[in-house]
Amino acid sequence: MIRRSDIPAALPHLLRNLIIVLMICGFMPSWLGGQDYFQWRMSPEPMIKDGLPNNHAELHAISSMYLTANLEQSMDWWKADLFTFGLGVAWEVKDGFIPYEKAGYWGGEGFASGDLMADALGIVTHRLTVLVWNKITTGQWNPNRRSNDIFSRNGLD
Repeated sequence: MIRRSDIPAALPHLLRNLIIVLMICGFMPSWLGGQDYFQWRMSPEPMIKDGLPNNHAELHAISSMYLTANLEQSMDWWKADLFTFGLGVAWEVKDGFIPYEKAGYWGGEGFASGDLMADALGIVTHRLTVLVWNKITTGQWNPNRRSNDIFSRNGLD
């Protein structure tokens, strides 16, 4: 059972605003070119091109690492990981249904599984970094970042 204390305070407002934006995008005029709203499409952009990841995938990985690191300050590490990945899935589903030709920034080229792989890579990289850091500093394999907070170790909290 999920307790109210497990949900970040900003989450209801974020979800409400996301729903409002999606509704506004759904009612925009259809005289613009491109695909109609709420017709599923996949992104043609590959995650790796010519042996190198595209900048888009790198941004997904870095933003997932950053979001996970910040969220785990207010919730358990596994909840931060799941929330970050869930947000990435929601964004890709939005990209699959809302075309950028009509919605601009709020639209997308389509659902990209490569972006989800980059999101997962960012989350896993952050978690492994935390595990290794905790092993080096405390001698324990602890996935929780807050247990080894620099301020509490130095008595500054």
